[in-house]
Amino acid sequence: MRRSRAGLLLGLGEDPVAWSFPLARLGVIRLRVHWFVPLWVGAELLAWLPRHALGPAHVAAVVASLLVLGVTREASRLWVARWLGSEAEVSRVWPLGGLSPVSVGGTPRPMLAEVGGFLAGLCLLPLLAWLCVRAGCVAEALAPDLLSPRVTAATLRTPEQVAAWWLYYANVLQLAANLVPAGPFDAGRVLGAMARARLGERGAVVAARIGLLVCAGLFVYGCAAGETRLILVASFAALVTFMDFRRHEFVSAPGAAPEPARPTAVVHGRAARTEPSLDELLAKISRTGMASLTPEEREALSRETERRKRP
Repeated sequence: MRRSRAGLLLGLGEDPVAWSFPLARLGVIRLRVHWFVPLWVGAELLAWLPRHALGPAHVAAVVASLLVLGVTREASRLWVARWLGSEAEVSRVWPLGGLSPVSVGGTPRPMLAEVGGFLAGLCLLPLLAWLCVRAGCVAEALAPDLLSPRVTAATLRTPEQVAAWWLYYANVLQLAANLVPAGPFDAGRVLGAMARARLGERGAVVAARIGLLVCAGLFVYGCAAGETRLILVASFAALVTFMDFRRHEFVSAPGAAPEPARPTAVVHGRAARTEPSLDELLAKISRTGMASLTPEEREALSRETERRKRP
């Protein structure tokens, strides 16, 4: 059954990590928002509004801060990656950064390509701290409790303090979260790129397994500490990491014969491109989702899948 144009636009394909809708196009790069984001915004409104502890201004400030900084860091990550030679064009944003790896298409320095967003956050850190001080926030506010921001937020007195501090908090939270070595975080993508550079696809499988263990640990800690948001983040991160694990495990299937070199045909004096390789197909799926494959590419992927399943 052919999918509708709406399904194609909204990224509703086989991979839940790719479920997203378009946000902006900046030159050759495209930013999309994962469907997790509107669900998260609705959950935050339901969780905060009935309590009347801090008020809707704080809810709007934290949601807007995480989204604005998430888009900023992802645009920075894509531009850095392309400057380093990556072919990545699409990034899917969620509140803690991006879900799409950018070291695709044979990027010469994949580990460095994945840290562009983290470097952007580090550059913003002193600027946002200065804005907090300028707005009149106390010095203690610059060392917030990431899991319990209400304590510090309750000390904010003016709209300027609310806006400045939540921007600062969102940036610190994103920096800290992206140190987690799991799929949707910078450290996880750097670990995967490092392992793949040394051990090939089997190394990427090992890195994904480490990420799954880390997500399980965060989930257990969140349950023990009663941190609902941490449980949600750990669950979503585990889903992203598991999808990475499945993709890399398929490519590194034991006993699979190495992919033969593709012959190049000559048509009217010019080299004609033949069937795409598995790596090229997986890179395209990673960039734009399964729905972007042409019928010929889907047939090639199906043939390669069946070939690797044979003993």
